[in-house]
Amino acid sequence: MKPSDRHEDTDEKIVARIRQCSEEGLLVAEQELRESAADQPESFEFLLENLLERHDDLQALTARDGTRRYYSSRCMSGAYALILLHKEEDPLQLIAAVVRQNSRDYPRPVPLDIFGVEPFGMAADEVSDCIQKLAADKAHADILVIETATSRKFLYSAQYLEPAHAALLAEWYDVGQANNP
Repeated sequence: MKPSDRHEDTDEKIVARIRQCSEEGLLVAEQELRESAADQPESFEFLLENLLERHDDLQALTARDGTRRYYSSRCMSGAYALILLHKEEDPLQLIAAVVRQNSRDYPRPVPLDIFGVEPFGMAADEVSDCIQKLAADKAHADILVIETATSRKFLYSAQYLEPAHAALLAEWYDVGQANNP
C-alpha cells in the first residue's frame, strides 16, 4: 500500500466517523480522531484542517480547555452541537445560558422538564441539583423558578422578564395554549 493510499484511507475513516457520530447526536473528540490516525501523528493537525477545508459539512468547536470537538452539519445544527458541548463542559452554565437566551430573545420562560429530553438529556436529579446550585449562586440570582396552576415548573431570567409577565407566559404555554384552538 502506498503512503498516499494510507492517507486517503485515514481521511475516509475520519470523515465517516464524524458523520456517523453526528447522525447519532454525538460530537467527536479530537483525541478519538487522533487515535484513528496513529500512523500519522506528525501530520494530524494538518490532516484535520485539510479535511475541514475539503468537506463543507465538517465543523469544529473549541472547548474551554482548548480541545476540539467535531460534527457534520449534514446531520446536526450548530446550535445543537453547542448545546452538546456546553452539556459536556458545565450543565449548570448550559441551563443558565438557555434560560437567559429564551428570556431575552423570544421572550419566554423555559419549562424545567425540557432539560430531561434531547439534546439536553439530563437526569431529573442532575437538573434538580443544578437548580439548587443556581438558586444559591449570586452570579445566577436572575434565574428564577415559577410554577403554573398544573404544578409544572418553568425557569426565567429576571434580567429580561418581569415576574408577572413570566408567570403569564408560563400559564399560557402550559395551560392556555392547549385550551384555545
